[in-house]
Amino acid sequence: MALHRVEERLLTVNGIIEWTMSRDEGYLFLTLGRSLERTDMTARLLGVRHDQLWPEGGPVATLRAAGALSAFLRTRHPLDGDAVRRFLVLDQAFPRSMRCCAEIAERAVRGLERSGSSDGGDLLREVGMLRSQLEYAVDPSPADVDVLCGRAQVAAVRASDYAARGFFHQAGTIVWSH
Repeated sequence: MALHRVEERLLTVNGIIEWTMSRDEGYLFLTLGRSLERTDMTARLLGVRHDQLWPEGGPVATLRAAGALSAFLRTRHPLDGDAVRRFLVLDQAFPRSMRCCAEIAERAVRGLERSGSSDGGDLLREVGMLRSQLEYAVDPSPADVDVLCGRAQVAAVRASDYAARGFFHQAGTIVWSH
């Protein structure tokens, strides 16, 4: 019950952000951060290999953990580990797939640059390379999907570091005295 309430509140906050927040730098940073975190968390989820640990229920558990079960079932792909992993990494229509998250992250960085904020290009280069690797993966084997998943996780961490260094500088330390 408590988890349901937390989930409801998070959905409410997300809805308010999407419906009312100006599409300025703050929104772009939120979008970038959400996209990078989803990429990283999906890669971590797929790294557990639920499909190999529990061949019967692992693919379903993985899809549920990613909030993707009903979206995957609509694709009519076989419910096996390789199809699930491929869907979560490369599907172009599912908004939480790594590919879609990389596209959203790249759009956010380009929006930041248009608004006059830039880190010198490192962040755009990192998310652009991630997006292109995922977008142009042509009929990858299961081993290739694993490699893409690992690369995506590393790229998400690097992009996060570039954003932190490029945009969020510590101005100084506040010394409190009595």
